[in-house]
Amino acid sequence: MKVLIKGAGDLATGIACRLYNCGLQVAMTEIEEPTTVRRTVAFSRAVREGQAEVEKITGVLCRNGEEIQTAVDKGFIGVIVDRDCRILKEWKPEVFVDAVIAKVNTGTSMDDAPTVIGVGPGFTAGKDCHCVVEHRNTIDATAFAHSQASCRLYFYSIGDRSSL
Repeated sequence: MKVLIKGAGDLATGIACRLYNCGLQVAMTEIEEPTTVRRTVAFSRAVREGQAEVEKITGVLCRNGEEIQTAVDKGFIGVIVDRDCRILKEWKPEVFVDAVIAKVNTGTSMDDAPTVIGVGPGFTAGKDCHCVVEHRNTIDATAFAHSQASCRLYFYSIGDRSSL
């Protein structure tokens, strides 16, 4: 299953690592000049460095959908500079996760993929996306799912490696 994550900062990277460890093919978008504060734990570093390793997972900079597919086929996470997520139409993921934490919806739509998830404030389940995940910088998290969405989310404490 292909998952595209909008954003490659530290929170988005945590989501990417979790999904990657569950066996999904993961790609991420990032802006031209990443604003990530905790760079050592973010795949956004790949924009400047060509690749980044987090928790023994390597994210590699890609230029297009073909390079993303090659990267994920080789066991990497593909990272592409694509502020507007144009890669959605080319790569066609089954799941799209908006994890830029802009605190407002910057254009994410339920039509972006078969399953669309918004992370953080600014999203409305059933309107902008199928499922909203509110986050906090603690172990606790709360999930809000639209009643018609078939969205199951489980939150584990740090260090738990069991599958979703």
